Amino acid sequence: MKSSVKILLALGIVGLGGTAIWLLWPRPAQPADAPKPEPAVAVATPAPVVATPAATQVTLAPAPGKPDEVAGTKRMYAAHAPLRTRSAVDPDSEQNRQVLQTMVTKALSRADATKLTTNKQ
Repeated sequence: MKSSVKILLALGIVGLGGTAIWLLWPRPAQPADAPKPEPAVAVATPAPVVATPAATQVTLAPAPGKPDEVAGTKRMYAAHAPLRTRSAVDPDSEQNRQVLQTMVTKALSRADATKLTTNKQ
């Protein structure tokens, strides 16, 4: 064997041994009464369904030299106002049921259209 192959083989064995030691090394046990981090819960703030210019105004601290970024952030925040309504957050709301029904109907109609076009070939 060439010496470079022997070196690579030796490094691979050392690497595998190091990985095995790292995986098998005992780690300190977590106490049973340690506080567990609570999952983040999205809190919806009520917003009007029909956005008015007064309701979509957002006050942000101006970034020096970046007025375009601030304006873009304001537009993005205002554009997503309907997503912060309580009905959008509630999975059992009538609005979400209608959206789900529309999605299922469209998916089934596309599947039927695809099936019809593939059978014609």
